[in-house]
Amino acid sequence: MLPPDETGRFRPPSDLIATEDRFIVRVEIAAMRADAFRLALLNRRLVVSGHRQLPGLARASSYHQVEIETGEFRLEFVLPKPVEETAVSADYDNGILNIELPFRQSRTVPVMPESRSEKD
Repeated sequence: MLPPDETGRFRPPSDLIATEDRFIVRVEIAAMRADAFRLALLNRRLVVSGHRQLPGLARASSYHQVEIETGEFRLEFVLPKPVEETAVSADYDNGILNIELPFRQSRTVPVMPESRSEKD
């Protein structure tokens, strides 16, 4: 995983998992809408970014502790294998963004064995 660029204010925790047939990326980030995430996939690089904004409290409030990070975030994953870009899927549930990236299938054509002549 690469560090965030200058636009990324914080880094939500994430996992990159390889199964038998796909990569699974999980990002733990609560208090987001599913349509608030941006995903980009180019040359085996997956970029997950977005903006988390929590509801503000009245200006008269006095914060005694602030640990919930808000603002822009950006995560970048370098995928070790090519993926089928048209089959990528994502869902967001209970504060976890799950992205599934199926491996690209081999595009090789099987070689047919030579047929024997009927005289053999």
